[in-house]
Amino acid sequence: APPSGITPVRVAVRFRPMLKHRDSKIEVKINLSPPDDERPSVALGDRSFAYDVVFDEDSTQEDISMESSKIVQKVMEGYNGTIFAYGVTGSGKTHTMMGDLDDPSGEGVIPRAAHQIFEFIAQKHGTSGGGVYMVEVAFLEIYADGGREQLFDLLQDGSCAKPGGLKVREAADNTFFVEDITRKPIGSPQELIEFIRLAQKKTTFYGDDT
Repeated sequence: APPSGITPVRVAVRFRPMLKHRDSKIEVKINLSPPDDERPSVALGDRSFAYDVVFDEDSTQEDISMESSKIVQKVMEGYNGTIFAYGVTGSGKTHTMMGDLDDPSGEGVIPRAAHQIFEFIAQKHGTSGGGVYMVEVAFLEIYADGGREQLFDLLQDGSCAKPGGLKVREAADNTFFVEDITRKPIGSPQELIEFIRLAQKKTTFYGDDT
């Protein structure tokens, strides 16, 4: 069961600034301050959708991080957690998750999560019961080719296009894992960013659903 105050799945929506040449005919109304018994909502024409969190077009990377950091904190406390972005090409997934890797203020969810993780480890280091932490990174691309999905290891030495792709297996404890995926140990957020840059060079189409 999840800890008190945390639901199994939370859904957030983020709006990027409208594109004049494409979005001018779309009428969007965002309600960020609903009554106490209602969730934030978004109205598209005559249809309304409620979400756990809504970020309007003026939201910053810091605003997104304030929400995602709650999940990262629970992971560091021993709970499982996943953050992923879903949307069509051009909707802003890469900007939200990666951001500008050369500008700390523009960093996205993933590099900011790395900073949070290593700050947590630094605080625990040398304290009673602090334990030993190992942080590893893996990058996986899910590529749809003719309706068939293939999994490619973006940190594999040489070509990432392993014949037939990687396989998802089920373990004896009913959890799932990607067989033979490369895992690289990292000791700082900067090392993570270097692996991100390496993985980006191997994606089939960087900026799409990877």
